[in-house]
Amino acid sequence: MSGATYRFFAAAFIAVLMLGCKDGNGGRHDFLPPIGQNSASPAVNAGSAAVSSPSCSYSNNVVPVQVGNCPSSPASSTATSPSQHYSAAPSASPAAQAPAPAGGIRVPAQTALPDIQIGGGTLDMNAAGLYELDGFETTAATVSALHALGKYVVCYYSAGTYENWRSDASSFPAAVLGSSNGWPGEQWLDISQTAILEPIMVKRMQMCKSKGFDATDADNIDGYENSTGFPLTGAEQLTYDEYLPQQAHLLGLAAAQKNDPDQVAQMVNFFDFQVAEECYSYQECAQYSPYRQQGKLVVDIEYTNDGKASVSAATFASSVCPQDKGTLGFVPILTDLNLDAMPSFCP
Repeated sequence: MSGATYRFFAAAFIAVLMLGCKDGNGGRHDFLPPIGQNSASPAVNAGSAAVSSPSCSYSNNVVPVQVGNCPSSPASSTATSPSQHYSAAPSASPAAQAPAPAGGIRVPAQTALPDIQIGGGTLDMNAAGLYELDGFETTAATVSALHALGKYVVCYYSAGTYENWRSDASSFPAAVLGSSNGWPGEQWLDISQTAILEPIMVKRMQMCKSKGFDATDADNIDGYENSTGFPLTGAEQLTYDEYLPQQAHLLGLAAAQKNDPDQVAQMVNFFDFQVAEECYSYQECAQYSPYRQQGKLVVDIEYTNDGKASVSAATFASSVCPQDKGTLGFVPILTDLNLDAMPSFCP
C-alpha cells in the first residue's frame, strides 16, 4: 500500500473513531503525524525560485521536502488528491514577520498567513507567509528556499508523545511510554520524567536550528488533560512546557504554544505565538485572547473532515472568519486532517 493511500485510510479510520467524541482538552485533537518513515515526501513548488537539495534537483524548481530517494519526476512526488483540493491562497507579502525582538529572535507577524503542512503533499512556496513543516522530514535546502522568498518557517515536532517512526525513537526508554493517543504508532510520554525527556527535546530543537528554522511548534503539550496512562498534574505540565520555549530561545528560536487553552494565562509570557486547533468548533477561541492582547499571532486550524467538529467551506466563510479574524484578530485556516494540502484562508 502506498504511503498516501495508507495515510488516507488511517485518517479515515481515526475520524470515524473520534466522531462525536471529546478528549480531555475540549474535543480538539493534536496534529496528525506523517504515518511511517517511508510515507510519500511532500513536493515543493518554488515558483520562479531556483531550488535544489543535496539528493535531488529538478529543472522546473520542484524538490521534495524529505531527504532520501527522490521520484524520477516532480509529478510523481505530488501526494494530493481531488478530494483534498482547496481554493488558492491569496498573495502573501514576502516580509511576513515582525521586527526581531531583543536577542535577535524573529517572531511571526500578527497577521501572517500560515500554511501548516506537516503531512506531505505539494508545498506552494508563494501561497503564504508562514510555513510550518515537519522538523525531521524537511531539509535545510527547503528552509533556505523559503527564506530566500522572505518566508517565516516553523519546525514541527512532538514534545508530548513518542512516535515509533522517528529517527530518535530508540532514545525513549519504556518507562516513559504511556497509552496510545489515538494515532498509529504514537504514545503519550510521562512528561514528569524531565531528566529523561528534556535532553531529547533539546536535541530536537537543535535539529530545527541546524536546518535554519525560525521557530518551533512542540505538539502534544497537554497530556495532563488526556488519558496518558500516567497521573500527570497541571503543575507538572507547566514545568515541562515552560522549559521548552526557554530552551528554544537559548538557541535563537521562537516558540509556539500548541493548544491547552486552560493554561494560556500561565504560558503566554513564555511562548511567542499560539497554534490552536478547532477553537471555533469547541468554543475555546476566547481563551487564547491573551496572546493577541500582547500583540502575538494566534492561528486557529479548523478541519473539514473531523466528524461532528467538521467545518464546511460555507461555515468557515460565514462564521469562523467573522469571529476569528474580524472580532478576535486571529488568523484562521481551513484544511484537511492529513495536513498535506494547502489550506483555505479567509477572504
